[in-house]
Amino acid sequence: MKKDKLVTPRIALLGVCHRARYERGDPPVLSNIDVLGLRKVVLPYIYPFDASGQYLALAVYGIELSDPGAVVLRSRDGNQVFRIGISASREIDLTDSAGKKGDAPESGILIPVGDSPSWTMFLAPLNGLVLNEPQTLEAFLLDDEGEIPLGILAFGLAGAPPLTPDRIAAIKSDPRAMKALRVNLGCKYCDSKLKVIAALEKPKEEEKDLVWYQDLPGAFHCSCGKTNFSLDILRTNMQALLGTRDVVAKNLSFSALYEHRAIDQTSKDLLDLIGTKPREEVVQQFLSKNPIVFHFLSPVRLFEKPPILSKHQADFAVLDSRGVLSFVEIERPGILLIRKDGATSAEMEHAISQVRDWLFLYEKHRGAILECLDLRDREVTRVRGLVIAGRDEGYDTEILRRFKWQDRGAIDCMTYDDLLGIFATLNREMKAM
Repeated sequence: MKKDKLVTPRIALLGVCHRARYERGDPPVLSNIDVLGLRKVVLPYIYPFDASGQYLALAVYGIELSDPGAVVLRSRDGNQVFRIGISASREIDLTDSAGKKGDAPESGILIPVGDSPSWTMFLAPLNGLVLNEPQTLEAFLLDDEGEIPLGILAFGLAGAPPLTPDRIAAIKSDPRAMKALRVNLGCKYCDSKLKVIAALEKPKEEEKDLVWYQDLPGAFHCSCGKTNFSLDILRTNMQALLGTRDVVAKNLSFSALYEHRAIDQTSKDLLDLIGTKPREEVVQQFLSKNPIVFHFLSPVRLFEKPPILSKHQADFAVLDSRGVLSFVEIERPGILLIRKDGATSAEMEHAISQVRDWLFLYEKHRGAILECLDLRDREVTRVRGLVIAGRDEGYDTEILRRFKWQDRGAIDCMTYDDLLGIFATLNREMKAM
């Protein structure tokens, strides 16, 4: 029995990416496409999900001038939610009228026709695609001969942890953190609108026409009756966007937590504080109010006074984006670091020994300590200790360097001048942005 010949489409569905840009080369053969986050499973935090900031990535093989067509996305019930036209051209200019590099075309895809067929990657912005709930979309190529399935794209739902004090502190440690975000929703057939706000702290006075995300009703119903969708996911997950950096959508707007001047002022306040040789408790209070000081550790969780079983307590604990858990011991700026003979002082040895005891207890009672911090075992890859103490002044440069670079296993030591140096670097980076 003769088998039917397999029809292989000239277009391959690569997936969806959240950042992409055409870069024209000189000569044109050096042109390229920068793509970030290419995947076939998309996990937004909220629905309705505006995919306008996403790109559909396609690979096209040997399209001829006589082969126009389109790629469409349909829901499982057959409803078409997106369409992009495809056409061929002998010449394609990726620059705009001002001669600048252009983003992916919005009205369709132009395929360059060459002397020999080859695979070429192209991007189509998903403008106008709004999904009201998690779902699977099927992609099809439409041409004169009918339609060919290209594959599926899955739009699921990312887990959204609550805004606990340690997560809020971690967000505030990020110089590019957002203090508030707004989502604009509505019906394209009538004037019904809904503006929603989420923030690190609920505004004391509600802005006009803005609804606090946790106060949302169960669903949105427009006045003309054509647009209806659930608000349950938005009500429970919207706060998760505050801890993200790469969310791009036309219906989202953010308010930055920090300006350059605010970070510069925090650095000056820290310098003034340590110059007064304050007590350890005063320094801890300053660090608690200004978690931006810990930005160099890249926190995703930042704990204040975390318990280490029932008998011990660190000053701070930081879980970073790589899964490294750091227990931090804060000592006063006026502590003696090094004796005259170059040896570590007794006070510093005591602080280091205390951190070493914490690390020993962690290795012995890992599960219990992680449970106290509400951390899961798979979230932590390794554990370290950090002692912040003293100043650089008053010590021989070489002796101080040896003190800081001394191998203490999983324990690092740094001074308050090191913190000021880190702030100086951050200030330069913020000015350059």
